[in-house]
Amino acid sequence: MTATAEQTSTDELWEIDLPAAQRARGAAHMRALLPGIPGRVAVVFHALYERPGVAKGSATWNSSTESSADAETATEAIVAGSTHVYSSPGSDDEIGRRIRWKALAESLGVPWSLDIGVDSIRDACGGSWPAHLWGPEQGSLDDEQLGVLAKLMTQAGATSTAIATHPFFRCDPMGNWRWTFNVQDILNVRQHPINTFGDGPSQVMAADGSWYLLQDIDHPYTLLLASDDVIREVLQHPVLETLEVPPTDRG
Repeated sequence: MTATAEQTSTDELWEIDLPAAQRARGAAHMRALLPGIPGRVAVVFHALYERPGVAKGSATWNSSTESSADAETATEAIVAGSTHVYSSPGSDDEIGRRIRWKALAESLGVPWSLDIGVDSIRDACGGSWPAHLWGPEQGSLDDEQLGVLAKLMTQAGATSTAIATHPFFRCDPMGNWRWTFNVQDILNVRQHPINTFGDGPSQVMAADGSWYLLQDIDHPYTLLLASDDVIREVLQHPVLETLEVPPTDRG
């Protein structure tokens, strides 16, 4: 089954309560991004890779890109304080071995927990991402991990027919689009000509509403809300770096 697309009235499958999510941290933040579907939640961290030729501990992205002592303009000060002071690898960039978030956190003395993220790594490195690492892709698992995730879901008995949306500004022609496909073919949504940047899809849900997957463009991880059987398989697979998100007062 290939991915078929049609225009819709919205680029969301459900409306996230952004104020609630922004007020929360850790498990509460992650749960606030998800609909109230029964099930367990896993967070899948997007991969980190070494940058060949850049020595470990030699610099951070800030220090490696500073060109002069008086370069701190108002704009650069904002950038320096943001979560995006790093680069993810492009198609022409050389990628080294994969580095696990847990190993990176332990090497920096950062607790391995649901609070791990770009901010906590930056803070441990003096305010900027370590230059020897490519940063995580925001809003997209890499193809290998997304393919593994879809296969595990199918094997564990998840509903196979899925629908997906992606931010309207990342589609061409720009607009609200919805794809229908078999979850095993989720990579076809990335390859669909309407998906301008070949990433995401951002929101994915079973046609019967039994599971939900979120690859939010502002986060270096993917969230999956699904049955006990599905989440058990996801948490155990060696390709995926995961933690379980415990229930909160919300769900």
